[in-house]
Amino acid sequence: MTDGANDVGTRDVENVYVRFLNHGVPTNSFVGPRECPNAKAVRVIEAVTKVMDKVDEQWKVKAVCLGTDGANVMVRQHNSVFALLKREIPSLISIYCIAHKLELGFQDTIKDIPLVKEAKQMLQGI
Repeated sequence: MTDGANDVGTRDVENVYVRFLNHGVPTNSFVGPRECPNAKAVRVIEAVTKVMDKVDEQWKVKAVCLGTDGANVMVRQHNSVFALLKREIPSLISIYCIAHKLELGFQDTIKDIPLVKEAKQMLQGI
């Protein structure tokens, strides 16, 4: 799983997580952040690869799935992170992060509530 973020210095970073079986028990582990010069697919893959190579140089042989948000850079059909990794890992599948999907649905649901609009405007002005 990977997701972009900004660190305290407002640099773009990719946060990388791994889900694996630990004696048959699904386990999530934060692998680490990696600075990413820009949010283009090639740079995201470079950042993820640098983090994952420290964990296991054979990670591409073991990878089954890529979990991301629905951003075009991550999942569009051509030249996205998933599309480029799929060329190297033909069996790779993509899963849309349910937390991101839920957040988008929630934002869409509350966007027309006047009190929410007012609170958002107030917070953005701080």
